[in-house]
Amino acid sequence: EVLSEIFEVIDLDGNGLLSLEEYNFFELRTSGEKCDKDAWTVCKGNHQQNANMKSIDRDEHIKVLIIHPYEYGPENFDMRKNQLTRQGFMELNMMEATEKDGDPADLWVTLESMGYNRMLELVEVGCTQG
Repeated sequence: EVLSEIFEVIDLDGNGLLSLEEYNFFELRTSGEKCDKDAWTVCKGNHQQNANMKSIDRDEHIKVLIIHPYEYGPENFDMRKNQLTRQGFMELNMMEATEKDGDPADLWVTLESMGYNRMLELVEVGCTQG
C-alpha cells in the first residue's frame, strides 16, 4: 500500500505510468542519483541489451538485472509505452527486499527517504531543494 502511495506521488502527470523523468524524481529523492537510459532499458527486459551490458554502479537495485538478466522472465518489470506501470514499480522495489542478495534494509531506506516512518505512516511531506 505504501509503495502504491509513493507511486501516486511520483506519477506527476497522473497517467498511471512512470516516465524515466518521473522515476528519476524518485531516484534522486531516495538515492541521490539518477537512473540512466541504459538502466531503464534493462527494466524493460531487452535481453539482447542485457546480455551485452556490464554493470551500472549508480543503480544498485538494477545491477542485479544486469548480472542475472534472464532470471526475471521475458519482461523484467511491467512497462507500457516505455514507462513503468504501478505493478512494475512495486516489483522493482520489492525485489530489493526479497531477492537472494537483497537487503530488506534497502526498502526501509527508500520508504524513509520518501517520508515514511517504521510504522508506515507518512510523517514528512514535501521535497528538499539541492
